[in-house]
Amino acid sequence: MKKYRDIYAFLFYFILGIVYFGKVLFGKGMLFGTDWLLGAYANQSWMAQFVKTYHEFAYWNPYIFCGYPTVASFFGEMFTPVLFMRLFVPTHITFAWLFASMTFVGTFGMYLFLKEIGIRPIYRILGGLVYGWSGFFLSTVYAGHHSRMVSAELFPLIMYLILAGMNRKSIRYFILAGGTGGLALLMGHFQMTYYMVPTALAFVIYIFVINRKDYKREELKRIGIGLGLTLLIGFLMYSFYIFPVLKNMPYASRGATRGYEFATSWSMPPEETLNLITPHFSGLLDNYWGRNYFKLHTEFAGILVLLLFFGGAILEYRKRWVKFFLWVLGVTLIFAWGGHTFFFRIFYYLLPGIKKFRAPNMIFYQCVFSMVVIGFIFLEHIKWDKRLRNYLIGFTGFLLLMAIIFSIGRSGFISSFSSFISSKLARTYSQQLIMQKISALRQNYSHLIKGLWLSLLFGLLYAGIIIGILQRRLKGWMGVTIMGILFLLEMWPVERRFVKIVPTPDVYFAPDEVVNFIKLDTGKFRVFPLRYQHDKDGLLMINGIENIGGYGGNPPKLYQKYIGAEKTVLFQPMALIRNPHLIDLLNVKYLIDVPLPEDFSKYPQNVRQQLVYWQNFLSRFEMVYQGKNYVIYNNPYACERVYLVGNYHVLDSHERILNAIKNPDYSYKDSVFLVDKPEFEPENRRPDYQIDIEEYSPNRISLKLRTDIPGILVFSENYHPEWSAYVDGKKVKVHRVNFLFRGVEVPAGEHRVSMVYSAKPEHLGLYLSILGYLLFIVGFFLPGGGKVSDKDKDKD
Repeated sequence: MKKYRDIYAFLFYFILGIVYFGKVLFGKGMLFGTDWLLGAYANQSWMAQFVKTYHEFAYWNPYIFCGYPTVASFFGEMFTPVLFMRLFVPTHITFAWLFASMTFVGTFGMYLFLKEIGIRPIYRILGGLVYGWSGFFLSTVYAGHHSRMVSAELFPLIMYLILAGMNRKSIRYFILAGGTGGLALLMGHFQMTYYMVPTALAFVIYIFVINRKDYKREELKRIGIGLGLTLLIGFLMYSFYIFPVLKNMPYASRGATRGYEFATSWSMPPEETLNLITPHFSGLLDNYWGRNYFKLHTEFAGILVLLLFFGGAILEYRKRWVKFFLWVLGVTLIFAWGGHTFFFRIFYYLLPGIKKFRAPNMIFYQCVFSMVVIGFIFLEHIKWDKRLRNYLIGFTGFLLLMAIIFSIGRSGFISSFSSFISSKLARTYSQQLIMQKISALRQNYSHLIKGLWLSLLFGLLYAGIIIGILQRRLKGWMGVTIMGILFLLEMWPVERRFVKIVPTPDVYFAPDEVVNFIKLDTGKFRVFPLRYQHDKDGLLMINGIENIGGYGGNPPKLYQKYIGAEKTVLFQPMALIRNPHLIDLLNVKYLIDVPLPEDFSKYPQNVRQQLVYWQNFLSRFEMVYQGKNYVIYNNPYACERVYLVGNYHVLDSHERILNAIKNPDYSYKDSVFLVDKPEFEPENRRPDYQIDIEEYSPNRISLKLRTDIPGILVFSENYHPEWSAYVDGKKVKVHRVNFLFRGVEVPAGEHRVSMVYSAKPEHLGLYLSILGYLLFIVGFFLPGGGKVSDKDKDKD
């Protein structure tokens, strides 16, 4: 029995995950996720199908933003076991299994960490459960933020492997730690995984300090080599992204420093720390009234975690691990508060990379980890005495006081919080949004009262069980089992609010009237989803329709500048609305919009002005379809995807070129603008030419061209330095023309022209990543090393 204890624990966690996610694991429905259905599903299913069909990665995504790099723009989970699974299992089922698998990886990782620091088996099983099923992790399902869950749930396993390596002086554990860290980088959220580095470094230094007298020279040497391997393997595995991302950084919207305001956006308001007492303090989902624009997660980890944590912090603060993780908790909690305290400026100016991130609240997973570790050290060393009795009375008394005060002072608290919200948000949010938040506060208050009383009830039950165990009225295993059941009863009603099931993709992404019409045209073109419900959710991409909009985390910087959205990563094409002829250069053949009313007179003056504005904007296009919900316009001025121009103008900057093409009199058919002078002299006439496209795929384009004069062959594609061009097999320069696009010089006559995404950084990263994976696999076959210094306490 004892021999297989760890296996039984893993099976328990595994079965729990299967039960929780249920039918979506087997294709009966699809997990809802705001960001997941906003484009991630389309991207992931497209990449899996591409790899399955062509046996290579797609390094360029042509379906949104007029094309942009995949690997170099952090296209998720490409060289991972998850993509391999998608080759055989539908994408939406793989998505559900990723969440389920991370729950039992996180729970088991915490179980192993608690084992390594000497927590007895029955307690560490419970400890793994309360960490892995914390609300901060399970609530990520609603937004579809599986990458965040991956990083948070792998953190305990990484910490365990580092500690085991240092305890056993074994290279094996360091290699496995590096490989697990590599998976956290490849599959998880880069920012959250990056946050692990300073914590793990402090952890290693602390272990060295407390064990400095015990290590021998040979052991120190072995540990040093092991730590070096940890970093090396993590770096090698993540190299698949490192080199492409670094090369792409000057051309990507993200990656640049955007100032303190950006870095502190989506900070955790300090008052929302009270969500640890009840998840309803700041409200869940639609009831959220806090200082951030919206909130799709909860910090609630259960009253059991809070009860045990404060017990450890107050009664066991002298123990070495309690000391360390109190520091970790303090630092990470202040960091999570971000711009709400002046301390964040220390992190902002001293820690590398922080200036490039936002949402410092994502570090909160380390707060949960610290609280669980401290709490279960307390549970391991707990004994019945006056101090414990006073603590339990004080803790439950505090919960009772909170419930009474908030129940009695309903009108006063609503008034105070309303004033607080109004004063804090007056400079950043509209009055309408502030009033919506005050309305949410009023609507949420009854849930807050109920949540406080429930927290008191669970607090009393947990305290009673602890007393029963200590006074031997309950057997240890029975008491812990009851606590585990109570914990699940406490957490699951909260976490299930973040789990929503929608129909399977064939139903959810079924073609609508717009898609059915556009698919009748088999040419090479793009569409402009001006006002369209499915402009960002991937419906167009799933049906093979290329789109100048879309949703992606890191669109091209030049493209955002071209459309007038250089200060955001969202598709906000104000420059295209102000200068509609810029749309023509993007190969936009169709515009999708909602029907305008026939009679403007019944609308208020300000609305009529807006309707007239849109009517004038759309007047240059031809309506070709009117359906139930949408109308489709044809753009008769759209350029072809590839076209030839004989004349050119050389200007000294791309900014001047952008201003030049904004001139309404400019015609892309007559000339192009560029910075570098071509080798041929311009001809002030349109060429007589014919283009036959042979291949137009994400990684390569090939065509035949016949022209009577030399010219610039313009590709209506985003310029990027990784694209190489060849004319009759000879490599030629790719010009950046008309600010955004690619151009190739071609002489008169018949030629074969090809354009290939070279992917040199991607290939280098791929080879290094394979090496990292191989070293990671080797780690599983190495010996485990000697005995641990914190011996496993085998008692019940």
